[in-house]
Order: sequence, then C-alpha cells, then structure tokens
Amino acid sequence: MIGNWFDGPTATRTVARLSTQVPGNDRDNADKPAPNSFPHPPWTVGLVLVAGVITLLFGILVNPIWLIVGSPFVIVLLLWLYIRLVVRPNGTL
Repeated sequence: MIGNWFDGPTATRTVARLSTQVPGNDRDNADKPAPNSFPHPPWTVGLVLVAGVITLLFGILVNPIWLIVGSPFVIVLLLWLYIRLVVRPNGTL
C-alpha cells in the first residue's frame, strides 16, 4: 500500500475543496493576484511548439498525412507566431 491511504479511519489524505467565495468589489481583490488563465506549466507550450515544427516538417518533406495528424500542433504554432510577431512585436509578452 502507498503510505497509509487504505488504513481505515486514521488514514491521512488531502481533500481538494472548491472555493465557494463570491468575489466582492475591486477593493477586496486589489491585493490578490489575478488567476492564471493558462493553468499548464510553461514547458508544455514548448512541447506543443516543438511537435508543431516536427509535424510541419514531416508533412512537407515526408508525407502530407502528417499535416492532418499534427494540425492541432501546427495551429498552435501559427497562433503563437502570430501573437509573437504581429500582435506584440515589442516583447511585452
């Protein structure tokens, strides 16, 4: 058994609880940071971008089916490039 997960009523395990607090006015939340709109770690974006480049190269050089298989990755790559080069070219990202 892992730890004391199955040890009956004395088992210690963390329980995830949902926050039921209703946000108040702006003065109540002024000192709290804004919630993260992208809850994944930053390195996952890098993995998707690398997969987009690989599937784009395979689709052009090897077999066009890779453009269909890797289309979600390629879309994210194109969106990331658009935001980096067109929307925010001054590096304020």
